[in-house]
Amino acid sequence: MAGDSTSVSVSLPSTLVNRLDTLVAAGLFESRAEALQYGARLVVREEANRTDSPLDPVEDSPPGRSGGSRSARE
Repeated sequence: MAGDSTSVSVSLPSTLVNRLDTLVAAGLFESRAEALQYGARLVVREEANRTDSPLDPVEDSPPGRSGGSRSARE
């Protein structure tokens, strides 16, 4: 992500972390952090496009990532 960033600590079920690790090992993401950033952008985009959302609508997809990643293919 470009620009300013804030570190956020989260606790996740080990099964979810294992699945994230599988995605990283398969090369879909460079790190757990990148996978979680992608997921957070998806949640914000989906919620912003709901009619009852407190967020402004988002027209475009989440910012792309390098290396032929999932967001670059969508």
